[in-house]
Amino acid sequence: MKTKIYEELQRLAKRYKKYGVTLDLLKQVYKDGINNGMSAKASLIGVRLGLSHHFKEHEYFTPAEIALVTGQTEEELNKQVELNKDKLLKMGAIVEVSSPFFN
Repeated sequence: MKTKIYEELQRLAKRYKKYGVTLDLLKQVYKDGINNGMSAKASLIGVRLGLSHHFKEHEYFTPAEIALVTGQTEEELNKQVELNKDKLLKMGAIVEVSSPFFN
């Protein structure tokens, strides 16, 4: 298992430990994704998505991560976000970042 993937699984195990989630469980779920034809990145995203959904916690995903699992390009995804920005903000599905470093 690649070091970055392992480190991310460790981070998730620490974060979700309060729910009884263990590193061994996350490694198995990750490996199941790989064994079912998912890429390493897609499997890790699936682990994060499953945890956040099951335990009602927030996980934040980059446009590149969302595009990977939806099959869209980042450009297509960004267009959809812009078209639905107000609705997505109300739902809490996206956050707006205001910083002098990003302008």
